[in-house]
Amino acid sequence: HFGIVLLGRLPKNFQINDVAKELSVNGVTFMNTELLWEHFYEFEFWSQLVIRSFYKQPKGFKQVVIKPTKFNIFSNVILLVGEIGVGKTIICELLSKKLGFNYVSTRKCVAKLIGMKDFGTKERSEFQKKADEFINSPTGPLDLANEILDKIDSRKENIAIVDGIRHLKTVKELKVLCPGLILIYVDTTRDDAFRNYKNRGSLNIKIHQFRHERFHHVEREIPSIKYEADAYIFNGGNKEELLNEFINWFNANRK
Repeated sequence: HFGIVLLGRLPKNFQINDVAKELSVNGVTFMNTELLWEHFYEFEFWSQLVIRSFYKQPKGFKQVVIKPTKFNIFSNVILLVGEIGVGKTIICELLSKKLGFNYVSTRKCVAKLIGMKDFGTKERSEFQKKADEFINSPTGPLDLANEILDKIDSRKENIAIVDGIRHLKTVKELKVLCPGLILIYVDTTRDDAFRNYKNRGSLNIKIHQFRHERFHHVEREIPSIKYEADAYIFNGGNKEELLNEFINWFNANRK
């Protein structure tokens, strides 16, 4: 769809509260540049594009944001969920390498259960098709949750970080098996997701291919998992910024 951006000049005595009477717009307010960037991660993508196009990013702007900032982490099991290209796999790999977290790849668990090789950085359509059939079978979510649990239990003394769950039913089954687990939703802008995906893969992927994979049936439930999450990460930086921000947040909230 198209968005139209209007530049308006308002009289000095203009008050937004005098015109924002309808329920659908009564939360409207003015923001200066600093506030726009402070709340950048909360905007829809088209609004983020407008902000980036018309307002210079302030010095000291935090590229990675984690909410809530105060959060008690009691569990040794952390799930990272997010759409394709948001950086969840990168942070799992880095935490495994730097801190010795037990990295559990849901994709590898699914590959084992459907009897198919992990596609790695190659084209994923056939894998997605078979994975979709598996997870929608009567026992699929529970079978996957048990397979993940098996990988977690193999090194139960360590913190396990699980990447790649795509369905609410799997999350719910795993919560029964691992009470108190922490669910974190990872997000980024769509253009950054596309660049991240291209950089990690060996294919010269085009935007239409990326959109096809992002909106595949097997991926369709991911955005709804955000509303079940205990914490939210907006990843607008590089992998070092993402790792450092996560470690600082984790250490401050680990109990």
